[in-house]
Amino acid sequence: MAGSFVVESFAIVHGQLPPSDPDGTSPTWIRMTSAQAVSERANDVLSSMHERLTQLESTPGGLVSTLLLAQLIGTRVVSLELWPSREALEATNTDAHYLNQQLWRAGLVESQPVSEVLEVFGLF
Repeated sequence: MAGSFVVESFAIVHGQLPPSDPDGTSPTWIRMTSAQAVSERANDVLSSMHERLTQLESTPGGLVSTLLLAQLIGTRVVSLELWPSREALEATNTDAHYLNQQLWRAGLVESQPVSEVLEVFGLF
């Protein structure tokens, strides 16, 4: 490792991990969205991200699982959406971008939330 690192601890606020895939044969696509909430608005950010995940869970599209994490010391909030394919994930890109814009425009976050897409094999 070429530099320093920071260890952060999070609590699971919503969701649960899917069953493990020890064979590593089924890729899972993950959208990870990280937002640094304005200190007095952290609960509002959690509520907005929770609402989005709840909406995703109730719509068809193959969503595997969701997790919503809150930093134990600090105001970072991270949401994870686990999808069975990149196509299924990409079908929700517009909605994900819209939520990020809403959080930013409402002044709930210190900077624009960051969303990243990851492909993972052999979960957990």
